[in-house]
Amino acid sequence: MFLFQFLIILLINSGHCQAAEWTFMVYLDGDNNLEGAGVDDINEMEMVGSTPEVNIIVQFDRIEGYDISNGDWSDTRRGKIIFDTSNTIASELVSIGEKNMGDPETLREFVSWGMNQFPANHYILVLWNHGDGWHTRINQYIQGLANVKEKIEKEGSTPQLQREALQLSKKIALATKAVCWDDTDGGDALTIKECREALEGLTSKIDIIGFDACLMGMIEVAYEIKDVGEIMIASEQLEPDDGWPYDSILSDLISTPFMSPEELSKTVVSQYGSFYGGEETQSALSLEKVPLLAEKIDNLAAILLTETLDWEVILTARNNAGHFFEPDYRNLLGFLNSPLNLAENEAIKQSAIQTQEAFEETIIENHSGPEEGANGLSIQLIELGGDFPFDYNDSNLSFAQDTQWDEFLLALSEYQLPDDQYEENDSFYEAWPLTQGEYQSLRCQDDDWFKLTKNDNEPLIITISFNHSAGDLDLEIYDNEKNLLDLSDSTSDLESVYIEPEATGEYFIHVYGYNGATNLYDLSMYSPLPDNFYTCNTITSNWIDATDGIYLEMGDDDYSSVAIGFEFQFYGITYTGVKISSNGYLTFGYVGDEYANQPLPVPGEPSNLIAPFWDDLSPNNGNGVFYKVIGEAPERKMVIQWDDVPHFNTVEGITFEVILHEKTNEITFQYKDISFNDLEYDKGKSATIGIENISGTAGTLYSYKKASLSEGEALHFSPRESSYVNITEISIENGEVFQPNLPVKLQINAISQGNSIFYQYWLVGWGGASQYGIEWSLIRDFLSDNTCTWTPENNGHYLVLAYVTDDPLLPVDSRPFAAISIPVGKPSYHPHLVSLKADISNPQYVS
Repeated sequence: MFLFQFLIILLINSGHCQAAEWTFMVYLDGDNNLEGAGVDDINEMEMVGSTPEVNIIVQFDRIEGYDISNGDWSDTRRGKIIFDTSNTIASELVSIGEKNMGDPETLREFVSWGMNQFPANHYILVLWNHGDGWHTRINQYIQGLANVKEKIEKEGSTPQLQREALQLSKKIALATKAVCWDDTDGGDALTIKECREALEGLTSKIDIIGFDACLMGMIEVAYEIKDVGEIMIASEQLEPDDGWPYDSILSDLISTPFMSPEELSKTVVSQYGSFYGGEETQSALSLEKVPLLAEKIDNLAAILLTETLDWEVILTARNNAGHFFEPDYRNLLGFLNSPLNLAENEAIKQSAIQTQEAFEETIIENHSGPEEGANGLSIQLIELGGDFPFDYNDSNLSFAQDTQWDEFLLALSEYQLPDDQYEENDSFYEAWPLTQGEYQSLRCQDDDWFKLTKNDNEPLIITISFNHSAGDLDLEIYDNEKNLLDLSDSTSDLESVYIEPEATGEYFIHVYGYNGATNLYDLSMYSPLPDNFYTCNTITSNWIDATDGIYLEMGDDDYSSVAIGFEFQFYGITYTGVKISSNGYLTFGYVGDEYANQPLPVPGEPSNLIAPFWDDLSPNNGNGVFYKVIGEAPERKMVIQWDDVPHFNTVEGITFEVILHEKTNEITFQYKDISFNDLEYDKGKSATIGIENISGTAGTLYSYKKASLSEGEALHFSPRESSYVNITEISIENGEVFQPNLPVKLQINAISQGNSIFYQYWLVGWGGASQYGIEWSLIRDFLSDNTCTWTPENNGHYLVLAYVTDDPLLPVDSRPFAAISIPVGKPSYHPHLVSLKADISNPQYVS
C-alpha cells in the first residue's frame, strides 16, 4: 500500500515538473516612446496564448504619457501569456515594482525566473525595444553640445550656434546604446557587452537570442553573444514599429511545438518577410560558426594592413556594400564581393573568398527586400579618412579585442585625403566660380567656397551628398553682399538649399565641416524638371475633422506606419500602407522621422513624399495626430490631421490635414490654423510644402521656407490624364546561376491601358548598388521582339529597370517601370530570382 501511494505521488510530481518543449521569453522594454507598440505586441501574443508544450512569458515595463490603455500602469510587470482575442491585455501580469530594463541584472533576473518557473527543452529570448547595433553615440553628442555651449559663453550667441545646440540636443534625445533603453531610469540601456554578461552562467544555454529591434544584425553583436546562445535572429536594417509578427510566429510554433531551434529561427525570418510583403530585413545565423567567420575577417584585416594596396580599392569595395541607416554599418558580404574577391593581389583575393565562404556557412536563413540588398550581417566600416569610432575598442567589444578589425578601421581613419582641384577656395573672397552641373568627389578639408551666377528665371536647388558618419558637412548660400539666404544642417547624407525662380544674380555657396569635420562630397546644382505626373491648384477648403478617428501616439521626430484602407497610386506606383511623420509629412519610403526639411525634389531620404507642412513639429506637445478613413468603395478618403501641433521652438500649435482620395488618386492639403504666433514659423515661413516621387528626381514644390499659406486655404494635387502601361512579366534566361561573361537574355511583356505602346522606348539599365543609388553602366533599347541581351562583367547584385510608355514625350524618370534583381555569382543559399510577374505598381518576386 505504501509503495502504491509513493508511486502515485511520484507520478503526480513528475507531471508537475515535466518541461514544456519551448519557453518563449520576451524582454519587452516599453519604458519609452514604443509603449503603444508593446501593448499591441502583447495582444498579438494573446491571439495565440500559451499551451502545455509552449510557454509564452513577458516582462513588460511601461511609461506614462504614451499609451493610456489597460489601466495606464507605469511599473514593470511579468507573467504568462494566455489566449484572448480582445483588444485589452487579459493575461495576469504581476507587478515587480519599477525596474530599470537597461540594467543587465534586470535581464539576468528575468531570464533566470523564466527558466526556473517555466522549464522547457528549448528557450528563445527576445530583446524588444530600440536598437542601434554595437555602439553608443550619446557621449559624442554630449561632448559636442558642451563645446557649443562653451563657445556661446565665450563668443556670444548666434543663430548658427543656436541651431547647432538644437541639433545636438535632438541627437542626445534620440541616441541609443545598443538595445533596450529605459526613459524613466535616465535613458539607461543595455550595451552588447552587458547583454553578454547578463546571460553568462545561466543554468541552461539559450537556444535562440532574438532582437526585435533595429540594426542589430551585425558581426560585432553576434561575436559578443556567441558563447551564450546557439542562434541569433536580428535585422541589418531598421525595423518598422510593428516589429515581429508574434501572432503568426507563435501560431506556427504552437501547431508544431517540436520544431528544432533552426526550424523556429527560419520560421521567424520567413514570417517576418511575409508580414512586410517581401520588404525589410531579417536573418538567422549560427553563433557556433561565428568564431570561424571572425577568424577569417581577422586574417583579411591583417592582409589588408600589410599588403601593398591602393586604398581607393577599399573605397570602391565599401561603396559597393549597401549601408543600413547608419552609413558606417555596411553589408559584410557586399564588402567581400568585387573588387576584393577579384583583386589582383592573390593574398587579398583568397582571403576575401575564404571569408565569403565562412559567411555563407554562418547564415541559416536570410530575408531582404529588393531595395535593402541585405545578406544577413553588417559590419562597422568607416569612410577613408573618416572618424575612428572611439568606443570601438577592446574594453567594449570582444570582436575588437580578438581581431585586427579595429586596427584596420584606425588605418582607414588615418588616410589623408588629398586636396581637390578647386583649392584654394577657403574664404568668401576666394570662391571658385562654377556653372550649374555635377561636381563629384570634392574634398572638404576646411571651408569650401564656390561662386555661381544665375541668369534665368528657373528655381535652383543646390545639394551636397556625402557619408554623414564619416564627417558631418553643412551647406549655406549667400548673396554677393554676404547675407545668409538659406542653410541646411540635417543629420542625413544630403544637405540642400534653394533659390527662388525669380531670384537672379551672383550667389556664394559655402560647404564646411561641423565641429571641424572633413569629408568627401558631391556637389549638384540643378533646376528641377517639370512634374509630368501632377498638377497643383488652390481650391476652397472643405474641412474634414479627423479627431474622432484613430489617435497616433508619437514623440518628437517620430512616425507611425498605418494601412491606408484602400489602394492608392502615387507617381504610378500603388501602395496600401504609408508612414505618417510627426514632422508634417507622409512617406511611402523609409525615413519618417526627419525634422530638417529640404526643398523638393532632392535625391535623398525622406523620398516618396507627401508634405502638407514639413517642419520640426512636436505633436506630443499638442493635441497630436489623428487619422480615419471615410466613405464607401471605390470613393473612400483617408484623412490625416495634425491637430494643434506646435513647432519644436513654439508653444502654440497649428492645425492642418492631408486627404488621400481613392479611385482618382488625388491629394488635398487643407489648412485650418497656420499661426504659431511666431513670425519665424507662421504660414509656412520655415516649412516645405509639396510632393516628390520615389527617386527624388520629380516633384511639385508649392513653397519652401516661405510664408505662403492662408487659413482656410486648400491645395489640390491631381494626376495628369495619361494612359499608363503595365509591365506584366519580365523573364530571364540563363540557367540556374548567373555568372560573369555569360549572356543574360531578358524578355518583357506588357499591356496598355490606353494608346498603343511605343516599343522603341522600352529601356533597361543595370549597375551595382552604391551609397547614393544605382550607378548605371549602360542604357539600351529593347529589340522589336521585346528582348534584350546583356553580358555582366563582374560578380555583384544588379538591378534591372524596365521602362515602358505609350507617350514618347514622357521623360524616362516619369515613366512606369518594373524592376528585378539579378545576383551574379551569388551565394548558393540565396534563392534564385528567375522572373517577375506583376503590375508595375506591385511587383512580386518568383523563385
